[in-house]
Amino acid sequence: MIILPQPLAFEWDEGNLNKNLVGHNVANQEAEEIFFNEPAFIFSDEKHSSVENRFMIWGITNEGRKL
Repeated sequence: MIILPQPLAFEWDEGNLNKNLVGHNVANQEAEEIFFNEPAFIFSDEKHSSVENRFMIWGITNEGRKL
């Protein structure tokens, strides 16, 4: 089980600021919503990094959109 820090805060750096919107039509604020809604599933994301620990989360937005 992965425990997320509380309170949870997001920092979008310049390189990732619009990446979700351009690539997936998902605003950053909408992407952040899934961290606060149930159910949420967190997985190790070894495919995208061999240098650092990375994770992905699957969940539902406030409007019920699955991300």
